Amino acid sequence: MKESLAGTFTSTDAGSVRLGWLDDLRILAGVLIVFFHASLAYSGGNWWYVADASRADFLEAPFSLLRPLALGLFFLVAGYLLPGALARHGPRGYLEERLIRLGIPLPVGLLLVFPVLMYGYYVNFRGYGPIDIGTYLWRIYFGIGGHHPTGWTGPGWPDHQLGHLWFLESLLAYSAIYVGAAGLWRRRRRRRGKPEAAPAPSPLPDLLNVAIVIVGIGHLDFLVRMQHPLYHWRAIVGVWQVHLADMPREALCFLFGTIAARRGWAEALPSRLAKPLLGIGLAAFLAVVALEWAGLPLFIAGGAGLHAWLYAIGETALLAILALGFVIGLRDRQPAGGRWHQRLARNSYGIYLLHLPIAVGLQYALRGTDLPGLAKWLLVGVLALGLSLLASQGLRRLPGFRRVL
Repeated sequence: MKESLAGTFTSTDAGSVRLGWLDDLRILAGVLIVFFHASLAYSGGNWWYVADASRADFLEAPFSLLRPLALGLFFLVAGYLLPGALARHGPRGYLEERLIRLGIPLPVGLLLVFPVLMYGYYVNFRGYGPIDIGTYLWRIYFGIGGHHPTGWTGPGWPDHQLGHLWFLESLLAYSAIYVGAAGLWRRRRRRRGKPEAAPAPSPLPDLLNVAIVIVGIGHLDFLVRMQHPLYHWRAIVGVWQVHLADMPREALCFLFGTIAARRGWAEALPSRLAKPLLGIGLAAFLAVVALEWAGLPLFIAGGAGLHAWLYAIGETALLAILALGFVIGLRDRQPAGGRWHQRLARNSYGIYLLHLPIAVGLQYALRGTDLPGLAKWLLVGVLALGLSLLASQGLRRLPGFRRVL
């Protein structure tokens, strides 16, 4: 099977039945993220690079759940692919490839892409008056020799950021931690004269243990959100951009992916569970969205009350049910061999990298039109997905780019 070290975005061979479902999970998660970012100019709940008078605020409710579902699937798949890649290439080869695939886009985004997006936001939506881009970059974007103006609206200070590329930073960090911990564990076993434990199938956890883990993760999210609500970003050591409110769940999704790969859990999940899990998950999702639309505020960004605690646990349970349902359902379905499916699978990483500036450009282009917010969202989502696919395909033909994309 042809498989590189792209982690979450590694495309499996078109003829692979065993791992083709990973491509499907990546495609599903990628499409959800593209349409989530397309919605942010027209709905509330999160800061965004463009504000538009055309509104579609009803999109906030479904994407408050679809966004963490997509990111959880991304982290789960990344973890699932790690043990096999590490065994084939060794710690050094694995980390070198990760640094190339995940590390190179970070300075490109920080120094070339997001300065343009943030400068556009500053001059169009902050109301501080004109400023040349050089002064903006020096004093505002990097915050050198300056301070934020009175009434600063954020999202942070200074203005520099990595946008959606925070996910790459997290994958790099989690991968390095896993490789380091695995190396220490092997060394410890060798010192005790024990043979290295090879991956082997093991029984699935029982329902009680699964419920305990779900409640535990939800409780961790609740504890973090008491101080760091949803959609509030922080920088660890000033470099690692993180969304602390979801960090426990995302890190554990990555860890559970590695465990599932070593123990054969994904293959052992009973096929009969797919329809009930997806049915329950989708029904609960629709019920939550309908209640939000009806004016019953279930969503809460954080806090120390009972509402926040119940929401964190309920959200985790709903996302776990949907994720398991999609894993089983996509694992068991007939592999899709269509041309567009193969293109999406091969370019899933490129789409993720490229879609955000394309979506923002489209949102700017549509600001002066009288289209309703829903129509703009659909146009931006479809066009951003298609254009980022085409851009990724084109860049992959250039020397050197295929190694990154």
